[in-house]
Amino acid sequence: MDSYPSEPYSSNHADDSAYPPVWLTETDAGMDSIGIDQTSDQDGNLYDLLEQIQQFYQHNLHTHPHAKQYFLSRGLTEETFETFGLGYAPFGWQHLEHQFPQDIEGLKALGLVRQSESGRDYDLLRDRVIFPIRDNQGRTIGFGGRALDDEVKPKYINSSDSPVFHKQHVLYGYYESRQQRANDWLVVEGYMDVIALYQAGIYGAVASMGTAINESQISRLLTLNPTLTLSFDGDSAGQKPLGVRLKLPYLCLLMIKSCGF
Repeated sequence: MDSYPSEPYSSNHADDSAYPPVWLTETDAGMDSIGIDQTSDQDGNLYDLLEQIQQFYQHNLHTHPHAKQYFLSRGLTEETFETFGLGYAPFGWQHLEHQFPQDIEGLKALGLVRQSESGRDYDLLRDRVIFPIRDNQGRTIGFGGRALDDEVKPKYINSSDSPVFHKQHVLYGYYESRQQRANDWLVVEGYMDVIALYQAGIYGAVASMGTAINESQISRLLTLNPTLTLSFDGDSAGQKPLGVRLKLPYLCLLMIKSCGF
């Protein structure tokens, strides 16, 4: 038995039904489709698809007031929405397949469309506010989604590793902070921590992708500044012993010349 309704997805926004959607720029709409079966072209094709998905989610944020209200209630401004490309994944089990019917294999390669035990495709992110994840060049490589219904678990979901997204190498907020020429670096727990600090003019806040920050990520930050501040939440997860929370060996901890809490 399928774990989701079998009725077709229905969009409330007529402009969203066409492919490519009319709100994409002419440049985006005119991009040639490159076969992802060619290894040399696959990554470029996925980056293009991710950019279009990010625009789709961002567009939906402005057409779904309840989603936008979540960010507004957290004190975020319209300028911050744009800076971080914040968005919303709507209700519906197959909204991405309906929006991008020519890119089903790409959606699956990105882990954004999955398959149930019965063989039916479904979207990973549904009724969640969206945080695009960017690489060092500012390209969208994945997404984080927070459930708007606090009863839904897990509260946060990240898109899975893909040919262009490897969680252990990514720090959320790193690109935006580098754009502001950040000098002081601060490791925090989540997306909203990074965004709130950035909006307050505190650049250099980064977060790992839902897992403990690792040795290579710490080393990267230490090459930029030998002083690194760690600021974790006051809950039980945030207050784990330092070596466990960071998943670093003892010798690696000695590399941190100055650590503030």
